[in-house]
Parts: sequence; C-alpha cells; structure tokens
Amino acid sequence: MTRPDAHAGTGTVAPAPAAGRWRVFAVVAAAFFLAFLSRYATAVIVPDLERSFGIGAAEIGLLGATYFWAYAVMQPPAGLLADSIGPRRAVTGFLLLAGGGTALFALAAHFPLALVGRTVSGFGAGIVYVCGTKLFARWFGPRDFGPVTGAFAAVGNAGGLTAAGPFAAAIAALGWRGSFVALALLLVVAAAAVWWLVQDWPPGGGPEPGHASLLAGAGTVLRHPNTWLLGLYAFISLGVTASMQGLWTVPFLADVYGMDRAAAANALTLWAVGLMVGTPLWGYVADRLARSRRGVLLLATALHTALWALLVWRTADLPRPMVVALLFWGGLTGGAWVPAYAQLKDSLPSAVAGTAVGILNFAFFAGAAAFQQVTGLMLGTSGHRAPDAYRTVFAFFLAALVMGLLALWRSRDAYPEPPPPRA
Repeated sequence: MTRPDAHAGTGTVAPAPAAGRWRVFAVVAAAFFLAFLSRYATAVIVPDLERSFGIGAAEIGLLGATYFWAYAVMQPPAGLLADSIGPRRAVTGFLLLAGGGTALFALAAHFPLALVGRTVSGFGAGIVYVCGTKLFARWFGPRDFGPVTGAFAAVGNAGGLTAAGPFAAAIAALGWRGSFVALALLLVVAAAAVWWLVQDWPPGGGPEPGHASLLAGAGTVLRHPNTWLLGLYAFISLGVTASMQGLWTVPFLADVYGMDRAAAANALTLWAVGLMVGTPLWGYVADRLARSRRGVLLLATALHTALWALLVWRTADLPRPMVVALLFWGGLTGGAWVPAYAQLKDSLPSAVAGTAVGILNFAFFAGAAAFQQVTGLMLGTSGHRAPDAYRTVFAFFLAALVMGLLALWRSRDAYPEPPPPRA
C-alpha cells in the first residue's frame, strides 16, 4: 500500500507499484495515440472527401477547423470533469463519444452530417490528455511527472505520424469509410480498456480534502497569475508549431525552395520527429536535471525564437539541406510544453490540478486554431508564392514568440518539493 507523499498539499502520492502505474500509463497512452490519430487522419483523404461529398477546399478547411475548435473548447470542461467525476469515468464516456462521432463521419451520406461527426469526434477526443495528466500526477511521484507526461505526449505524436503513411495504407486496403469505421471500433475498445484497467487512485490514495466544486475550481485557477502568463505562452507556442506543422511547411518548401510536394511532405516528418524527441526530453531536463522549470521553458523558447529570426533574415537563400535540418530543430525546440503543465499544476492546490491543465490546454489549442486562420489571411493577402509573404508570417511568429518569452520571464517557478540538484 502506498502512503500519501510528504507534500500532500500537491495531491501527489508516493509512486505506486510499478506494474499498476505502468498499466495505467499504457492504457491511457494508447487512448491518446488513437485521439491523435483521429485528429490528423483526414489529411490523407482530402480527394476522397471531395469526391464523396462534392465539396472543395473551403469545406475541407471548415471540416478541419471545426474539429480543432471542438477540441479546444473541450479543454476546460475536461479539467473540471477530471476533478469532479474522476478521470476514469470521464475518459471512458468521452472515448465512446469520439467513437460514435468517428462512425457517424465514416457513414455520413452528406457533408453536413460528416461535419457533425467530426465535431463530435473533436469533443470526445479532447478529454484524454487532461485526464491522463491528472492520473499521472496521482500514480507517479512528483519527480516523475515531467518525464512521464513527456513520454505521454511522444506517444500522441506517434499517432500523428501514423495518420500519414500507415493510415494511407489502411485506406488503400479498406477504403476511407472502412478505415474510419475501424478507427471508431478501436476508440470503443480503448474506452472499455480504460473502464476495466484504470483506477482513479493508486492503492491507499483517495480524494484530497477540500475538493473544489466546478466553479470554485475554475475561479481558483483563473485568479493565479501563472495561469495567464503560461496561457499566453501556450497560445503562442502551439500557434506557431501548428501553423507550420499543420499548414505551411509544405507550401513554403515548394514555393520558395522548389521542392516537389512529395519531397516537402517527407521533409515535414522531421518536425514530428523533433517533437517526439523534444517533448519528453524537455520534461526530463526540467524535472531531473535543471533547477527551474521556468528556466527550461525560457531556454527552449529562446532557441525556437532564434529559428524564426534566422528565417526572417534568410527566408529564401539558405542551403536546402540546412532548411530541412531546421525542421527538426523547430520540432525539437518548439515542443517544450511539458514543464509548463507541471509549473502551473504545482502553482495551485491539487484539487484543481485537472482544471488547471484543462485551461492551459485550451490556450494551446485556441492558439493553434487562431494562428492558422491569421497566417492564412496573411499569406492570402500578401501573395501566396512570394518569399516576402512567408517572411511576413515568420516575422509575425518572431514577434509573438518574443511576447511569449516575456510572459515566461514574469511567471513564477513552482515545484512540489525542493528542486533537484544539478547533475
């Protein structure tokens, strides 16, 4: 039986037995993998959607944006639900919702019904990350939270990679509708696995004294300065990354550096690889090697900002291999999000940890949606294929990231225990 950790005010507990905590991690990480796969799976079926529903680029954009906004809007309620009904019930119910939405999308005869299906899928998938971090805060020791959450994010990014080539292979075998039906069934299986194999608390754990109500919990989180400062950083950080990884890298490489679409798309995978390496790495450094989560965030964001300063200066005349290598650098330095979650979580009472993560996650995904729309307008009005148009977007990224650095500088560090010594 585990005992409450000496820092009980943080809501963390001493590490649970290894088999139990890693079972919880594996099941919830598998669910997050499927949620990430669901988010990006439509990227490889655009021609199929156009033929099936008789739609064009505007409707395809609406389909993607609707999912993203639904996912973002779900983040604060996800935290509130994690803190009230518990992560196990919340994840089970909303994975079933995601599976139902995915099935509705797969079987839709008309575009409006497909739009409803994707929206429901976004709402359902949007709960997994927040509830996962709530579970990890309970099942793992405070020193392990950053590395474990980083590994969790890396598994999600692997789902994003799977949404490209492997999912395209599934579509070749099953068709796009059959592949999405299969994905819906996997989401239902994941919901059942969470219900049967995951517990909200390790043995000996239990609800914290003074458990907050939904509205009181949100008020506690929103009154803390770190919520707003880290929220601004989150809005900008994922806004930049999602704009490049999700929209503009392939057009930039094709328009400015003359790559064909296949070569540019292959180069883009380096950004995802950088994220898979960087996300757990920065979490590990912040919680195991460094003296400051805030300092790690400042370092990573400064290195990421330097990328955009270089691209503003040399937008069109860098050696092509260097441009490709910079994509890995962008993912590596742009994915230092894990310490921000840990910093905010440990700034607040444990009873509102899920709410805090949900609100921060909303800032991340709202930034992703907003930056994509803003940069689309910038490129549309500046001349899509001109290097100067991309330079304008990169200058926007640079200015925004400087604001993010200032917000991080003003934030306050937080740990559940004295920071670990330097290695």
